[in-house]
Amino acid sequence: MKDKTFRILALDGGGIKGIYTAKVLNELEKRYGNILDNFDLICGTSTGAIIALGLSNGKSAKEILDFYITYGPKIFPSNNFIVRKLYGLKQLFLSNKYSNASLQEGLEKLLHNSLIKDAKCNLCIPVVNLIDSQGMVIKTPHDPSLCRDGDLRMVDVGLATSAAPTFFPSYSIPNISNGLVDGGLWANNPAFVGAVEAVSYFVGQNKPYEKFSILSLSSISYNKEWYPRNHKSASLINWSTRLFPLTISVQSKAMDNLLKIAFSKGLFPMGDYIRIEEPYINPNQLKYIDLDNASDASIGVLTDLANCTVNKWLHKEEIRNFFNKPIG
Repeated sequence: MKDKTFRILALDGGGIKGIYTAKVLNELEKRYGNILDNFDLICGTSTGAIIALGLSNGKSAKEILDFYITYGPKIFPSNNFIVRKLYGLKQLFLSNKYSNASLQEGLEKLLHNSLIKDAKCNLCIPVVNLIDSQGMVIKTPHDPSLCRDGDLRMVDVGLATSAAPTFFPSYSIPNISNGLVDGGLWANNPAFVGAVEAVSYFVGQNKPYEKFSILSLSSISYNKEWYPRNHKSASLINWSTRLFPLTISVQSKAMDNLLKIAFSKGLFPMGDYIRIEEPYINPNQLKYIDLDNASDASIGVLTDLANCTVNKWLHKEEIRNFFNKPIG
């Protein structure tokens, strides 16, 4: 046990932008070895939860990156401009933009029939329960009191936490809720969930660890320009397609700011928090980035941005400190 430090990996949500996250993690694994060998708890929301579930199921970051590249265009089948417009009209006036059938097919191949209790590391997966309008966290049974979620299928949890409103249908899990949607509505940056879990079960007096450390990996945020002069009196339709991406981006940044304040003021004296922030995105790259843009151009831009993050962050001492030792 590395100097009695409980290590947490927190992964933001962000749709197809999970390609960016998976690529950064792939580079981490090249340098430092399997993620599971270096972290005690993985917290992931939406696409971050899919990555967390895959890692906990023994998949490498490279295998998860391949999953996104293979299934992304099937999950978000809107590469053609006209098709994209038709899906947008469906989202505005009829129902959810996409079926979750291709997502489920991909998750079945990635996660098989694994249950939450089969995870090879501790997990926390935020979702939203529409029935009582509450955020909730799906957890591995890492404490005797946590007996609700162990027998849940990982595939079902992945479909629930990634059910972005207006993009995918809500999801039902028996004995949990028949109306679960994307946990990004309240915890798109799940690092605070990890901090609370650490002090609740793992860190402190009469607990196995003396301190905790969180490595939080940002997704690419919502940076679409939206000029107030054009939208200060926007209608429900004008807001609708922008509202969810804006909400999860604001939530991630707000949680990051609050955590930095909390740790700097000593509210978590037994812990520390490191955020790998997104790189600069130039205007040409920006036009290819969205929650559901799975075009070849978008995949290329997300990969390039991940390489920028790798070059800026992965050599830093505060990042290396999370890992047992470099490879080679």
